[in-house]
Amino acid sequence: MYELLREKYEKSSICSMREELVGFSNIGWLSVLAIREMDGHLLRKYRLQKRHHDFIRYQLQVEEILRELGITKQQILHYHESAATSAV
Repeated sequence: MYELLREKYEKSSICSMREELVGFSNIGWLSVLAIREMDGHLLRKYRLQKRHHDFIRYQLQVEEILRELGITKQQILHYHESAATSAV
């Protein structure tokens, strides 16, 4: 899951993922596949539970979510253009 998010988001946007992943592990979303220690830090390798695959796949489809909400890419671009000009 983290690898998929890294493809779509800036590193700074997902810096708190470690804590979230530990929380998801505690509530049964993830399984810990391996734990290693490196330079005094624990590194964990996670696997998303199979029963949650469809939900996460849906959450990563931003275009589909926007379509369901009735929001177009043009509206988003217009919003960003308006925000950029009003900030100057």
